[in-house]
Amino acid sequence: MSAFLCSPKHIGQLAGWYPAGNPDIDGEQDDKCEAAVKLGRANMKSIMARYGQDDDSINSVCEEWSGLNYTDYLASCSMYARYGNKNSTLESVDILKMAQCFAYQACEFDGWKDDDAYRVLDWIKGEAIRKLEGYDDAPWDYDEIKEVA
Repeated sequence: MSAFLCSPKHIGQLAGWYPAGNPDIDGEQDDKCEAAVKLGRANMKSIMARYGQDDDSINSVCEEWSGLNYTDYLASCSMYARYGNKNSTLESVDILKMAQCFAYQACEFDGWKDDDAYRVLDWIKGEAIRKLEGYDDAPWDYDEIKEVA
């Protein structure tokens, strides 16, 4: 598999869908900016793992992929989460596909499924699913469906 570093705009758009008030791993509430930083960190960890880089080279690797040092990359992710969603025309299906892209780029390091970013992404996907057209009218369980005789 290969991986790439998602742009801060991509991560910001995803994090903009992070529902407010969700507890993070420590029981504190994350906001969309913190969610964006967690996503950015996970994506960078994946790049480092995939291409065999050590932590000492994180700034140079991040600059190579994004044109920004690591701290500025994370700050940009956070900034786009806070300010980049005001006029977004993205719909639920767009966010779901972008989330799949992100997951593919971020899954290269050991412990991805235990990482905070994995849980953040799960919350974002859940929020997008709940906003799909027809979701509210769909049955909650099979017993609510009337079988055709």
